[in-house]
Order: sequence, then structure tokens, then C-alpha cells
Amino acid sequence: MQALVMDDQTRVLIKDLIQRASENVIPLEQVMRAAEYRAKDETNNAISEYNEGFTIDIPVGIQVTYTHEEQKQCVCRHISVSIGKADKAIHPVAMNFILDEFGFKNRVGSLPTWISQTKDNLIIEAIEPLDGDVMRLSVPG
Repeated sequence: MQALVMDDQTRVLIKDLIQRASENVIPLEQVMRAAEYRAKDETNNAISEYNEGFTIDIPVGIQVTYTHEEQKQCVCRHISVSIGKADKAIHPVAMNFILDEFGFKNRVGSLPTWISQTKDNLIIEAIEPLDGDVMRLSVPG
């Protein structure tokens, strides 16, 4: 099992990433395009390159991508967390700790969460409206 190290330097990286994401909300059109590629199991290099600017490494060996994106109902925070292994994912307790650090109001089990996979990574993803009201996502936009 990997250790999660949350030190002052990492918290500064997180704070900066949250600020950068809030200043660069991904438009709904781009979010929909990314969903289309995922549905076809295709990679969109433009989206992957964009996400690199919103990705940090948390010691030890945890990679986090965090963005703000438009959904049909509202603007949401979106987080993707991986530990660099194709056959293992981050532990739910560690995931909840990371969600806390990024300002999520809900936890694994009570917010929309799903798994994505690349050939090298098993990725846990979660999304939540900025106000934390996940029920807003169940209402058609």
C-alpha cells in the first residue's frame, strides 16, 4: 500500500491548482466532446494535453487532475486520482482525504464517482457541483 503524504508544499500546490481551475472553467462543449471520445474508448490528445496543466503529483506516487467544468445543470469540480498502476486504485479513505483537501463537500459513496482506465492507470473520478448539492446533477439540464 502506498502512503499519502500531505505536507505544506503539497497544500500550496493544491491551493494553486484550485485557483487555476476556477479561473479556467472548461466549457460545456469541450466537456461533451471529451465524453464522446471516452464513450468510443478513444483518446483526444488535445484534452489530454489540456489536463496536464491541471495535474499535480502528491507524495508518494499519487497523481491528481482537478478542473472546474460546465455541466448542463451547473459548474462542477471534477477530480481524477490515480496511483500509476493499471490494476490498483487509491484506497477510499485516502480518496476521501484528497476530496477534503480539494474542497469537496461529499465523499465517495455519496457523490458521482466512476472508474476510467488507460493502459497504465486505473483512475478514480468524481464530480460535484461547486455548492456541493449533488442532487442538481440528477435534474436534466
